[in-house]
Parts: sequence; C-alpha cells; structure tokens
Amino acid sequence: MIVGAGFGEETVFRGYLFERFGKLFGSGVWAKTSIVLLTAVWFGLGHYSVQGLAGAEQATIVGLVFGTIFAVTGRIWMLMFAHAAFDLTAVAMIYWNLESAVAHLVFKYAEQSRRFVPGRTSTGLCPTSRRTSCQERADGLTLLNVEPMFDALRGDRRFRSLVRRIGLIGSRSA
Repeated sequence: MIVGAGFGEETVFRGYLFERFGKLFGSGVWAKTSIVLLTAVWFGLGHYSVQGLAGAEQATIVGLVFGTIFAVTGRIWMLMFAHAAFDLTAVAMIYWNLESAVAHLVFKYAEQSRRFVPGRTSTGLCPTSRRTSCQERADGLTLLNVEPMFDALRGDRRFRSLVRRIGLIGSRSA
C-alpha cells in the first residue's frame, strides 16, 4: 500500500496532472510555476481528510518540492522512490513510537535556534483562544491521528511478519 501510494500519487499528481495542466497553460516558466502551485495545493488537500491540517501542510510542502523537481527535470522515477521512502520512514517512526520523540527533538532545536521553522509552534506563538491545542502540537502529542490504526497493526501477527520479511525490523517483540 505504501509503495503503491508513492508510485500512484506521483503518477497522478506529477505525471498526469502536469501533462493535462501543461496542455491547458503551456510550457513557459509562469505556466510551470502555476502547475507546481496547483498540484501542490491539490496534493495537500488530498491528505487533509486523513491527516488533518498538519498532514495537509506537510503534503503541500512536499508537493511544492517534488513539483519543482519534476518541472525542472521532467523525471518522475526518482520522485516515486523518494515518496515511497518517505512513507516507509513515516510508518517506521509510528510503528516504533518515535513520532513524539522526533517532534520533541525538532521543536527543541527550533526553539533553541530562535529561527522560524515552518510548522513550529510554542505557547508564545499560539493565539490565546487556541493555546491548548497549539501547545499539544508543539509538544508533539498529536501530529497525526493514526495511533489507533498502528496499535492494531503492531498487534497483528501477519503485519509483523511482513515487516520483518521486507527488512524494516529485526526480531523485535511487539
């Protein structure tokens, strides 16, 4: 599923939609810029229903980066593999319950550097009315609401066997 999503989404968003919008807008710099922006926003919106605002923001940024690479190179295979690797890394982080630890690490260094980092929040930057939910995001407590699904997968013998077979984990008891 993860590998299929990487290949399938890149085929749709960078392959098919780039070609269709290219026919509509042309092949100039402004046309390609518009196509990158349109497909990135569409890609982000496609992730909103499952991953919420944080996932949509992340997908939009990835869409901008991948779209720019595709607009410049015209090559899609590297993006397909990068997308699949990105998704596999996310699954591994969630499977091993590293999501909160990585989020704490990222926010800790972002706060220490005092530089703007997209997606960075702290109580000082949160609107007063939304301070609790904003702080939860800063603390890395609710980045994606997929924990129940992965809790179920961790307990599934067939899933653990598959993950071991493809080499994502060694002999770890779950």
